[in-house]
Amino acid sequence: LHRAGSYPKKNVQTSKGRAAEAAATAAAAAAAGASFGRGAATAAGARAGSLGSDSAPKLPKESGTDTPYKVPQPNRTARAADCQRQSECTVRELDASREAARILRLKREHFRTAVAWGFSVLDVTIRDVASVQRSYRTLMRKLHPDKAGSDPNIIQAGDLIREAKDVCERGLSKKEAPNAPRNLRSVPLCTIPGKRRFRLQWTIPESREVAPVRRYVVAAVDPAYGRALTIAVLEPDYNESLRRFVSVEELASHELAEEELQKMPSLWKQTTATVQVAAANEAGQSSWAIHKVCLNGGGASSFAAAASLMRPSANCFTNAGNSTGFGDQHAAGFDAGDTQDEYLFNLELRRRRGTDLRLWLEAQRKSMLMAWLRSAGCSTTGSKEEIVLRVISAMDGAFA
Repeated sequence: LHRAGSYPKKNVQTSKGRAAEAAATAAAAAAAGASFGRGAATAAGARAGSLGSDSAPKLPKESGTDTPYKVPQPNRTARAADCQRQSECTVRELDASREAARILRLKREHFRTAVAWGFSVLDVTIRDVASVQRSYRTLMRKLHPDKAGSDPNIIQAGDLIREAKDVCERGLSKKEAPNAPRNLRSVPLCTIPGKRRFRLQWTIPESREVAPVRRYVVAAVDPAYGRALTIAVLEPDYNESLRRFVSVEELASHELAEEELQKMPSLWKQTTATVQVAAANEAGQSSWAIHKVCLNGGGASSFAAAASLMRPSANCFTNAGNSTGFGDQHAAGFDAGDTQDEYLFNLELRRRRGTDLRLWLEAQRKSMLMAWLRSAGCSTTGSKEEIVLRVISAMDGAFA
């Protein structure tokens, strides 16, 4: 029998061991759970770090020393461009000042007419509406306040330019057609059939400011068409033989050549040809000056026409006294042995005067001028210009 409340020893130890084992097992489990939690946290932190290293922005590391701020230097190209613009502005202002000074010096009372003053202010060479408007635009661009500044002289010059433009346009709008050329005539240069040449000459029309001459129109009546056909339009231009510009005042002749008018064969089959010359400008054309040219090979009638152009001969070139008849060749300064070139040279020499004579002599051969001086008993030394002056002086003395 066991006594109440008493247990066997073995059973008591077994219950205590079980309790100890349970406590140890719980402690081990708690330790294992703690270690697992730390490992998971570590792995999660590692994964987060690997992801953040690529996507998260990296902040600059702080440094213990501060870097000083550098002021950016201006571009050298920009400085050069600024200097060039300033230089160009200065040049434009100087040009505008000089142009304004030129315009202000032109006083209207120093010119014969207001139109002449306007042309001088605008500095035009060809007096037409297009040239006036072109020069006006050029000057106004040069003197514009945005480019030339606000100088009072420049502003005043701009006002004068506007006024000059209005004056010129009003004057050009009142232009009239010029008068017809005067004293149209012809001189035979060559009378060989197929090579016939005649020089047409005329006196310029009476000068009028409202009717200036800008060009000449030369025409010939072609029997095949029954009307006059234009064969030449003479305008101011550069002359290659004279090596200078020829003005309209010098355009008072034209050469009618058979070789150059082969498209008008009927013209040269006549005994006489009818030629016409008219003066023209922007307002219109004058009436025709008409002349009959003898084409019969240099008969008496054509030479008589040439003789009518001659001036009285001079005693210093002839021994025939004061006779002026064409029948006496010596009275006209010709010898029976003169060639056709010499005959025409003497004829032209006695017909021309002043500027016309000088220009004609400059276009002649030096040998011809020397031959003429030699026949007149004058010196033939010196340059061509000196020889030309010597011929002019001899002619002026002969016809004085």
